[in-house]
Amino acid sequence: MLDHLPEIVADLKKMEQANQPLSPDIAANIAKGKAPSFGPENAKVTVVEFSDFQCPYCSKAADVVDQVKEKVRGSRAFSCSASSRCRCTKTRAARRSGARGNAQGKFWQFHDKLFKNQGSSRATASKASPKKPA
Repeated sequence: MLDHLPEIVADLKKMEQANQPLSPDIAANIAKGKAPSFGPENAKVTVVEFSDFQCPYCSKAADVVDQVKEKVRGSRAFSCSASSRCRCTKTRAARRSGARGNAQGKFWQFHDKLFKNQGSSRATASKASPKKPA
């Protein structure tokens, strides 16, 4: 096992690098995009949330974003939905519903409702989803 120590340490360092905050350049590019957001553009605290509406850990992270929103006046947050590579039917349906909610200016209401009712059934996304535009 000690023979593999350099490989193990290298793997751990690589994993730790993936857990670092976003670089200012990446955060600025997200802020320029059309990701759902709240708060002022010049906020002292900016949170970028990458989430999957079906992930229980993402639900807990969304609670933290809510706490930041309440405690830090003038904070700003962006939400970026689950990877388009995900083939999970529930995740895809939730992502489409989130985009529809965003188009109607109701993304954060949808976001909160879906995380609150997470795991109940496949119908959750369609129940929480804003109506399709006529």
